[in-house]
Amino acid sequence: MGGGGALSDGNMREYYLSFMVNPAAWNVVNELFRPNAVIGDGGTAAMLKYERKNGIKNEKGKYPHQQKAENRKSEIINTLNKQNLTQMERDILNKILMDLREALYGI
Repeated sequence: MGGGGALSDGNMREYYLSFMVNPAAWNVVNELFRPNAVIGDGGTAAMLKYERKNGIKNEKGKYPHQQKAENRKSEIINTLNKQNLTQMERDILNKILMDLREALYGI
């Protein structure tokens, strides 16, 4: 649900964190989703989509959440490749990874 500038359909942070058993997976979700965030699902991808849609850039001409999205995308890939995860953790991290890629590259 989320993204694209709509106000929150529901912050997914607590829901996603409730399934995270692996500390590395928990940390990724915790860093990407802020409590009380009101854009989209509360995640970095939703905020980056909002910034792109509304032309919000920082003093360097970049979208404020772009670097964070790039860094966390890499962290998710490493976590998926190197950590012992439950299937639910994998499913959630893959969904978040797809959201980040869509926000970063429009795919």
